[in-house]
Amino acid sequence: MRFLIDNALPPRLADLFVAAGHDAVHVRAYAMQAARDEEILARALTEDRIVVSADSDFSAILAAQEAEQSPGSERLHGHAVTRSAGT
Repeated sequence: MRFLIDNALPPRLADLFVAAGHDAVHVRAYAMQAARDEEILARALTEDRIVVSADSDFSAILAAQEAEQSPGSERLHGHAVTRSAGT
């Protein structure tokens, strides 16, 4: 699976995902640590990545976009997770 780790979580989390055999990148690797959530979500969608975040704002963004055929969302141990369509 492909993950994009939000700035609210430590970069080490991306390393743990990679060690587990996944393709994971922290937003800091893209110099996006100050990016708005919408920009992070757009990057994830472009790269077909799942956003892993401690920030519940992603759920609100997805709810607003859902009417426009947006990706789904889930909760993973209290963290917002978004999933691109088809993953």
